[in-house]
Amino acid sequence: MKKIISALLIIFSVFLLASCTEPIEAPQDLKVENDLITFTEIEDAIYKAVFTSTVDNKVHNRVVSNGTNIYTLSLAEGEYQLYIEITIGKQVVNTNQITIVIRDINAVNELKGETMLNSTQIKFIGRTLYDQIDEVNMMHHSASGFEVKIIGTSLSADLIGTNTTQQAKKPFLAVVVDENHDDVRVLSLDEKHNNKLVLVEGLTYGEHTIRVIKRSEALDSFFGVKAVYTDGKFLDVEYKDRFIEILGDSTTAGYGNETKQIFINGIPVKDEWGYNKYEDKTSGNSNALKTFGYLTTQAVNADYSIFSASGWGLTGSIWTNPQTVNLFDAYRKVYATTNNSFVNVYSDEDYNFATARKADAVIISVGTNDLYYIEAMQGDQIKFQERKQAFIDKYKELVDFIMYLYGADTQIFMVYGAMVESRMYQTVEATYANLSGYTNVHLVKLQGDNGAVDHHPSVASNEEMAQVLIAKVKEVMNW
Repeated sequence: MKKIISALLIIFSVFLLASCTEPIEAPQDLKVENDLITFTEIEDAIYKAVFTSTVDNKVHNRVVSNGTNIYTLSLAEGEYQLYIEITIGKQVVNTNQITIVIRDINAVNELKGETMLNSTQIKFIGRTLYDQIDEVNMMHHSASGFEVKIIGTSLSADLIGTNTTQQAKKPFLAVVVDENHDDVRVLSLDEKHNNKLVLVEGLTYGEHTIRVIKRSEALDSFFGVKAVYTDGKFLDVEYKDRFIEILGDSTTAGYGNETKQIFINGIPVKDEWGYNKYEDKTSGNSNALKTFGYLTTQAVNADYSIFSASGWGLTGSIWTNPQTVNLFDAYRKVYATTNNSFVNVYSDEDYNFATARKADAVIISVGTNDLYYIEAMQGDQIKFQERKQAFIDKYKELVDFIMYLYGADTQIFMVYGAMVESRMYQTVEATYANLSGYTNVHLVKLQGDNGAVDHHPSVASNEEMAQVLIAKVKEVMNW
């Protein structure tokens, strides 16, 4: 009996001692820096790292110590919630919980220089020109830029801009994530060199398609990309099955389409012709993403290239210097622009159509600037008629050239009316009649609203016109 009592006393004593052990306090300083797990250690403790995937909620346990490298734990690539389970005797406590990302250590997270040109991990949009000296790929026209696909949370880039000190001309960029055009980030290039410029960050970890394109047109400024970086890795980009080329003037460039009407004491201010007056056009209030052309490409899920220049005509224009520069000649070059002497020129470099993507459809929007070029000769009926006929002939020459480049099955959409250039309608319709034998050419009349600066269509008008053009493109292309 005494032995039993003694044994019970011993057990009771052990229980008392155990119950008197002070509870351990879990450290709350868990973090991962330079791939190393760090936290405050507790003497004689056992540490178990608990990783929970944020994708499928699967739990992965690993025995660790302070300073363990996360890449020695054989975890799959992905995002995890992590805490450390600490055990001393019968006591178990947990550290704070943090979010970490396990990356593919062999992944490409930087694209740079000339290697970008043939990379499957970046898609350039619109015509580009690589500068061997500065090792930069330059983009010129409206909505030109690049697109990448990543697994990660951010994208940054080394970018170059022109005219960055001119408030009204500096490049404005739009960053579109996962085709979400309702939440577009807009930024301007305020310096010529912009290194590691953050384009987007704080995305939910995972796959994202990011498009970086120029809202403003070539006559204002260019931008170029030297390198792009992500905190995750680049994936192969995807090309859409459909491709549309857009050739036009200011209506396809987005000329001042976001300008606001001017009021004084609630009364609309009028210009010298009695029309409503708007803010001056700048690269900041010109948005190529809100033009009927761009909207059409997005609605039919097509890749695209835009070649446009404000003030330029198919044959000539009173707004250009000299008046004889024209979009048809410029179309054979990489870009059309205005030089430092305010002379309208096109690039010295011929565009390499041999390596260009074949267009399934081409949208042409010209004629407004030709109208004033033609009417400048109203005092001389012979030259007036000659210029009219030159427009008709040049349009046919352009159509023939496009069919030579892309094939006779390329569908061509002749668009007019965006500027309500009614005095030109008859000439455009005569041009279409001159192409009556071309079953692949389609006439599309739009109705602009003159609701932005210099009688250009507003954003709302562009959206309405896009619906007309989208319907026609879908009908013809069976899209």
